[in-house]
Order: sequence, then structure tokens, then C-alpha cells
Amino acid sequence: PPYAPLDVAGQAGRLAWWGDLDGLERLYTEVNQPGRYTTQGNVLLQDFRRRTDDVFSTPKDTGSAFMAEIDAMTLAWAEQRPMLPMVHWLRAQALINRGWEVRGSGLAKEVPQRAWAEFRSYLDNAVQHLASTAAVSLLDSSAYRELIIAGRGLGWDQQRMEQLAAAGLQRNPDDLGLWHQLVTNSLPKWGGNAALVDRTILRAAGQYKDRGDEIYARLYVSAAEDEFSHNVFSDSAADWPRIRKGLRDSIGRWPDKAVFWNRLAYFACLKEDRDTLTEALDSIQNKPDLDQWGKNPRRVFEACQKLGRQS
Repeated sequence: PPYAPLDVAGQAGRLAWWGDLDGLERLYTEVNQPGRYTTQGNVLLQDFRRRTDDVFSTPKDTGSAFMAEIDAMTLAWAEQRPMLPMVHWLRAQALINRGWEVRGSGLAKEVPQRAWAEFRSYLDNAVQHLASTAAVSLLDSSAYRELIIAGRGLGWDQQRMEQLAAAGLQRNPDDLGLWHQLVTNSLPKWGGNAALVDRTILRAAGQYKDRGDEIYARLYVSAAEDEFSHNVFSDSAADWPRIRKGLRDSIGRWPDKAVFWNRLAYFACLKEDRDTLTEALDSIQNKPDLDQWGKNPRRVFEACQKLGRQS
């Protein structure tokens, strides 16, 4: 399949940081089209959105003042170019992030009532902005992603989220990020459960036909990273033979194979599939990509090496 060895995340981050709207528009036009993937098989569109999301989050040394600047900048963009869909979902993204800056990342019971009210106000404003510009903003699948993220904070039900994802996928069937958001929404920590996670992932895999096993594996890897961690096989309905096949499919499909060998080794270790673990460890040659090994990755990798040597 086609892929682009393009540093979208790096470029989007620099352009967003400097407020270069012209540059962002040019880059987004390039990535927001079918068949544009990274060498790891990620949709370039996802890399763009994740990086602007990072930039629009609170740096530790600036806090609310920085968020106010981002708020003002994205509002100006939306007013300057009202017929450009990108500026509207970026505006929503900035408002959502400002809401989370107010709320904080602590447990719900630790959030003061005043912060809850302000948090919901920012999320409501994001939703209202996309609704008021719907004739333009909802032409872009990225706007539906922001609606799902806002809706999660506002407590919208799963049916509504699924309807939003379906509408976004009509705009761009390649936007796997919408499925990632649905899986996140299905997790126990957001009021879902293992059965709902599995149902969502199976539905997604069914939409991609020749890539179904790969998509299945990708989404369970994401679910493990977000919540299930090392207990993915005990706490979820993850099917190891299908994950194994999906990761092998990715190794055969995408140029950057190391990331998938690492994932294969990690999941094989969790399932105690020593044959697959040994094969994958041999392939990465004791040079692990620790980002693929869950929590406490160095310790986990060393434990898995020992397990592999027992085969």
C-alpha cells in the first residue's frame, strides 16, 4: 500500500506552535486524503491531529496564560477563514483542551464543583462551535472526532458516539482515529466494559475486510495501552490467535517492521506463547522499542527474555 515517509507530527507541531495557519492548511490538505499512511501504517491524518492536540495542551511552565493565547488564536482563525473546515475543529480542540486544563487529570471525586462547571462550559462551547458552523465544519471527519472527545467528557451515551463516528466515517472511511475514539469510549474507565470493547473492535475490523485482522490487533494494542495493560488477556476478550495474525500481517505490509515485532513479542509474552516470543525476540535482537512494552517496560522486557529462554 502507499505510504509517506513524511514527518507530519513534527511539521504539524512546529506550525501549530508558531501559529502558521497557512502552513497548517497546506499540510492538512496533503494528509487529509485517502491512502496516506506512515511507514508504520498509521493514517497521516491521525499524526497531524495528535500533534496539534499536544501543542494545544498545557505546558507545565506556562499554564492558563498559554491556554488563553491558544483560545484567542484559534478563535481568530475561525473568524478569518470561516469556510475552512480545519479551523473549526482546531477551535474545538483548543476549547476541549482548555476545559481539561481547568479540570485537571485527577479522579472525578477530587475535582472541585467550580472546576466541573467550567470544564463542562468549555466542552459545551466546543460542541456549540461545531454545531453553529456545521455546514462547513462537519464536512471534515476530524470535527466528528472532536465531538466524540467532547461528548465523552459530557457523558454522552455510546449510541450517540457511534452515530457520530458513523457520520465521520462517511466523510472519510480511512479515518481509523474515529474507531480509536469509540474503543476509548468503550473502556471500563469511561463507563464501558470488556464486552463493549470487543463488540466495537469486531465492528471496526469488519469494515476493513482485507485488513481486518490488522485493525483488530491495532485496536486491542490501543485498548491495552489505554487501560488493560499487562492484563489484556485476562480482563478483556482479546483473541490471541487473531492479534498474532494481525501483527504478522502488519510486519508483512508496512516498512517499519520493528515496532510490530516488538508488539508481537510483548503480547506473546503476556500470553506465554514461547515459540512466538522467541521468534520475535530474535527479530528485535535484544534492542527493544520500550514504548511497545507497556508499564515498567524495561522490567517487563527482561522478564520476557527469561521466559523466552525457557522454551
